[in-house]
Amino acid sequence: MPRAGRRAGLDGKLDRIELTLDLPAAASGGGLFDETGRLVGILSARRAPGEKLKALPASWIAQIKERGAAAMASYRSSAPAAAAPVVDEAGAAPAGGESPRVGEVWRYELIDKLTRKRRDVVYRVDRVEGERITFNQGARVEALDGRVERISTPSGGEFDGASPPRGWVPVDVKPGARWKYSYKQAGTDMRMELTGEVTGESAITVPAGSFGVLRLACKGYVARPFYGFSYGAPSSVPYTAVAWYAPELRRVVRFDASYASKYERLDESLVLAEHRFD
Repeated sequence: MPRAGRRAGLDGKLDRIELTLDLPAAASGGGLFDETGRLVGILSARRAPGEKLKALPASWIAQIKERGAAAMASYRSSAPAAAAPVVDEAGAAPAGGESPRVGEVWRYELIDKLTRKRRDVVYRVDRVEGERITFNQGARVEALDGRVERISTPSGGEFDGASPPRGWVPVDVKPGARWKYSYKQAGTDMRMELTGEVTGESAITVPAGSFGVLRLACKGYVARPFYGFSYGAPSSVPYTAVAWYAPELRRVVRFDASYASKYERLDESLVLAEHRFD
């Protein structure tokens, strides 16, 4: 039988409900009910490896306004003090600012090459604490060197949804490097078997600007259930992904992924459209 446990936050109040159930990513956002049919939580199915399935307390729904105001106040207080602006000989301040910092925004455009549909994907820095950067109210957490620590709510298509546990870019990646990925995506039955290598150095121009990049190519197989459900073991199909990584930014500025199975096809690009400081 599944079991549930409650965890308190630093303020001593209920912070989350932890469950022993294992549900697909599609369950995220669904309701958790007690034996009387009363709503007690909202499920969050995506999680880091080894982390229990959790639900956010339903009591938070009535506290959205107050909790949002408190969170914004906390984000502002965690922002580093502004440094004196650096100016050139003409007295003009350079564009951009110190990175990372609270309010920094990386806006991408996700392009479905099959349907030609486009949508914005925004990663906003909410907190910078020690060696950890938190985006989108905890939906994505990275280390200062750009390695992924957690993606609890994927928003960037395959870049997030099929991401290796530490992200698509290996630590200290260099020209000529090769590596292998073998992992099961937390909260789903999707399995990835990929071989990656740096295929060269070049410059790339995206809407956000021109950057020197390393081209990281990954090829292999993906086995994923159709619409989050699996009847027996999912079959593997060829999978390709290419990331253009800008070391100066410690960030991928373009990411392409594609695969085709009996039930579905995918061919998409995630392209950096804007980098700004709000």
